[in-house]
Amino acid sequence: MLKLRIHRRDLASAWRRTSAGWTAGESTIIPFRHPALEEVAEGCLELTIREIGEGLEQTTLVIDRGELSITAGSWGTAPLYLIERDDVLYGNWDVAELYPFLGGNPLDEERVAHFLVAFSRDCSRRTLFSGVLQLTERATARWPAGGLRIEYPNAIPLPRPRRLRPDADVAGAMQEIITESMRRWIDGATWTFGAELSSGLDSGTVAAVAASLLDTPLRTYGLIMPGAEGEGQRARRDEMIAKFGYIDTAFAADENLPLTPRRRVVPWEEIYYEAIERLIRRAASDGVAVLFNGLGGDELCAQYYDELAEDQQQELVAAEVAPSFLSARVHDAYRDTILTLDRAPAAPIPSSAFEGFAAGAALYLRNGIWPVAPMSTPELVELCRMLPIEWRENRECHRQLMLRLGCSRNVAYPRATESFSPLFDRAMRSESRPMLRTLFAESRLADLGYLDRDRLLRVYDDYADGRPVACSDTQLYAVATIEMALRAIVTSGDRQ
Repeated sequence: MLKLRIHRRDLASAWRRTSAGWTAGESTIIPFRHPALEEVAEGCLELTIREIGEGLEQTTLVIDRGELSITAGSWGTAPLYLIERDDVLYGNWDVAELYPFLGGNPLDEERVAHFLVAFSRDCSRRTLFSGVLQLTERATARWPAGGLRIEYPNAIPLPRPRRLRPDADVAGAMQEIITESMRRWIDGATWTFGAELSSGLDSGTVAAVAASLLDTPLRTYGLIMPGAEGEGQRARRDEMIAKFGYIDTAFAADENLPLTPRRRVVPWEEIYYEAIERLIRRAASDGVAVLFNGLGGDELCAQYYDELAEDQQQELVAAEVAPSFLSARVHDAYRDTILTLDRAPAAPIPSSAFEGFAAGAALYLRNGIWPVAPMSTPELVELCRMLPIEWRENRECHRQLMLRLGCSRNVAYPRATESFSPLFDRAMRSESRPMLRTLFAESRLADLGYLDRDRLLRVYDDYADGRPVACSDTQLYAVATIEMALRAIVTSGDRQ
């Protein structure tokens, strides 16, 4: 929610407000300006940037007696990234803008090992880039005493399942919580709202509730999959559009495949960046300022460990198989840190939701959109995580809510649902093959000792030609996106 460049010598200086933010000497603090956000400044400098209304999401920066602290809110909507270089602290909600300060060997070996092996970026203060820290939810960054550090908050364990009362109205309780949560953003707002709409349970619920609270038709945006999947998706979307009166815009998802070469690449950002960016840009051009999404809905009904079958439990705790093209150094780094890798403590919502927020936040903000995820409302998470397994299995509570909202069984219980997987497969094996072969043939990860270049090329060619490989498509994608990021880092250093 802010960008900053603070020289250590300016911490004790008097700060003054400017049209862009705040300044002292050579230092600047620039809040993300948006109609749904407000800034409150007090004292020497205590600055809070928060959502208007109840202030659900906020970032608070305090400079006092030569010390700086920054504390994040509990929703993790747009995490702040920080790096210290030569007595200067740089911060940004767009980690790509910190690339010029990374240097020639910018990778955090432990984090990269887990990303390459398991395509995993656990919610953590540490990132894939050495020295770049992420301010996770409720955490506090402190500087300069002892160098830049981030202190985690106390863990908030998720509740356990409980027995329902005989007269319990699960779908009604879910609808009430989502409705009251969304009122926090909608009541009194003077800006335009939109909603992402696939044809699924999460975005469908969010859009339907939003439409019921607005005085004007809700604008919705979706990506249509090709083939038979797309036909079923269109039918479900058409039903919702007709019932709730949306002003809808939809694009063919295969018109913007992933892995298009671009200047700004962050490994953990949205895989389908190109298609989602087109959707977001269209929403922005329509005047939408706040875009609702369904992030967090998948996590509401996850099974607890003791609810899994024995084979599922074993699969959950089993280590990923590292691809043969990765070096022994990477194998060792992954194996040796499975249990000790730095991870943020338990939060009011599952950590995978925060990872989803971080994947898309900068993409929304770059285009002037503030994203809101009502399905991650802590009260909703608490309710759903307490439901007995029969209400969470196959997302029964979500489906009953869709019926309650007036949707047909074809929407609530579709025989098949759409998936981005065919587009990903097409991009990886065909459309982006020339680019990927070039990336792999000129691998900078190989130069840094993370993998064997020739073996990587052989595995990729086998994969692209449809031959069996002991490697997943996401493991190859992980290599590709880090390679692209390394090139973006070099380019940014040249510009700097």
